[in-house]
Amino acid sequence: MKVQELMSKKLFTVGPEDMLDKVFFLFNFEAIRHLPVVKKGKLVGMLTSTDILRAYVKLAHEVDKMFKNLDR
Repeated sequence: MKVQELMSKKLFTVGPEDMLDKVFFLFNFEAIRHLPVVKKGKLVGMLTSTDILRAYVKLAHEVDKMFKNLDR
């Protein structure tokens, strides 16, 4: 089996300055889990649904710490 038989034909990309709502839309409504990040026509990285989840968990912990510090 060749890669071309399995690969997605429709390519979605995001830029490093794009807002996360665009990423959420693509992940949810286009059933995408990996997005190439392109700047000036050049691949600069890959964004995955796991990356977003990790960032969310990290942010949630930071917010939780902030609120706990306010209670003191």
